[in-house]
Amino acid sequence: MILTLHVPGTTVKRVQEALKVYIPPIKPGPVQSPRKSVKKRTGGIEPKNDNDDAMEQDKSVRTAADSDDQATPSEDAKSDAGVAESNGFLDEEDASGPEVQPGKETVDGNQNSMTFQVAIKQLSSVIVSGNVSITIPVLQHLAKNAVPVIFTEKNKPIAILNPFAAHGSVRVRKEQFAAIDGERGFYIARKIVYATLENKARLLLGLAKNRASSNPAIEKILRESAQLIRDGEKKLDSLKYSTDPVANRFKFMGVEGDGSKIYFSALKNVIPAVFKFSGRNRRPPRDPINAMLSLGYTILQGYINIGIAAVGLEPFAGFLHADRSGKPSLVLDMMEEFRQAIVDRLVITLATKGIIKPIHFTSTSTGVQLTDAGRDIFITRLIKRTAPLRPDEEEQASFKNYYKDIIKQARDLSRFLLGLISEYVPHVMEW
Repeated sequence: MILTLHVPGTTVKRVQEALKVYIPPIKPGPVQSPRKSVKKRTGGIEPKNDNDDAMEQDKSVRTAADSDDQATPSEDAKSDAGVAESNGFLDEEDASGPEVQPGKETVDGNQNSMTFQVAIKQLSSVIVSGNVSITIPVLQHLAKNAVPVIFTEKNKPIAILNPFAAHGSVRVRKEQFAAIDGERGFYIARKIVYATLENKARLLLGLAKNRASSNPAIEKILRESAQLIRDGEKKLDSLKYSTDPVANRFKFMGVEGDGSKIYFSALKNVIPAVFKFSGRNRRPPRDPINAMLSLGYTILQGYINIGIAAVGLEPFAGFLHADRSGKPSLVLDMMEEFRQAIVDRLVITLATKGIIKPIHFTSTSTGVQLTDAGRDIFITRLIKRTAPLRPDEEEQASFKNYYKDIIKQARDLSRFLLGLISEYVPHVMEW
């Protein structure tokens, strides 16, 4: 089965960058048309605005590939899913035209458009954002091949189509609900809090190491703060399980909160004074650093939600964060394992190296926000750390990409709940 994308020539480069599967290099421009236009039984996805930035989730359509999650083609694997270009809706047509191999590009009769084709088995998920339309046949083909479809808006998932073939969601969710207020839930919450504390300590130690010769005074502050946070980790061992789930959450959140205060207080010594950072604040963010942190956490939340949905877990039933209508508690739980590694480290790097400057922010009635130029800098780098990479990108990447780590943690949590593994090991960053 093949997913076909027809896009205007002016957006070819951006769409190729947005497609997270390998596609041979594309050379936009006038090309001789083939004998016949490619016409398959198709439906598809069409970017509506040629000026949209493919790096922004709310302005793009991305197909996410993960080698660990390759779907098994169904008996309908010879069918094709495609993209209608003329009016934004997917029309079904009789199959005709030349055969096109997966991963190749073609140009139809319109010299201003190109066609990408991607084997469906290469996809682990399809992420749809912006003003696009998809026909029912496309969704059916993806579902039959166990490819989840995530619909997003402004970097947040708003709906997820989860194929029945992709997971045994009933069983894993039953185990999740049964564990929430019991000892297994207590165990998972303890592991999550340990990870968020240890990640904070490790990031501070990494910053201290870089300042050992240049600023010994700040190095000392960072190391002492890291030790205080690790002292908090020891408190976790003394916490005892209670049959009152509210009391359990209160204990864990208290330890985590103490660690966060120490952590952000220490960061004030690292962030350049020009950013006026005095600690964590939000709703609205009152300085550039908090503006980046809030936006970064929002984008990260979307990718965590995708990982959780892909393995059949319930995103609104957490072990650490309290349940509340509309609050994705489990997503917030798992985010604790990745905040420092993915978002905080990037924010600190951009600020201390002068890549992001105060001119990249503006003050509004809803707080400090990134300008368009600032968003391009920040979001582009953040997406490279969270979205799946093509094989060629993985080989050349000079930074750590966490997409597979996010999927792995969600999968490990589900396996622990199902009793397939005896221990849940949270994600702890390298430094």
